[in-house]
Amino acid sequence: MNVMNITETYRITDLLRRAFDGTNAWHGPSIIETISGLKLEETINQVADSHNVAELIEHMIAWRTFAIKKLQGEEAYDVLEEINFAKVTAMTQEMWQDMMQRLYQTQDDFLRILSQTQDEKLAETVSGRDYNFYTLLHGIIQHDLYHLGQIVMLRKL
Repeated sequence: MNVMNITETYRITDLLRRAFDGTNAWHGPSIIETISGLKLEETINQVADSHNVAELIEHMIAWRTFAIKKLQGEEAYDVLEEINFAKVTAMTQEMWQDMMQRLYQTQDDFLRILSQTQDEKLAETVSGRDYNFYTLLHGIIQHDLYHLGQIVMLRKL
């Protein structure tokens, strides 16, 4: 592909994909690489008063969903406090599979929506916020990577 013909939306999609699945990621292990193979007890282990892995993933899903809903034009949608950092103290295989399915679904939704999004949308202000979609989308990638770093540290501890 000619570099001059690449859209900004395509570039954002590429960054989102790299953070999620690790394809040529500079930051290190991707979200999927990091959480693959987690044992159920690892998902709810607490270190001091930190959030556990499951809580961090739920938090990431909440904000990814926010961005998707805003891209879809749902002006009134917001992240409610009870889902922003939902407390997760138990985990079953079914709960983990559901969480992973919802995480993958946000990625699929992002890729589908962004493939249909024109660069002009990036300059539009996100309803209910004082920033535009460009900032929101880069923010989601940065947010994911920030919490990915926390998950990596929790796994090491």
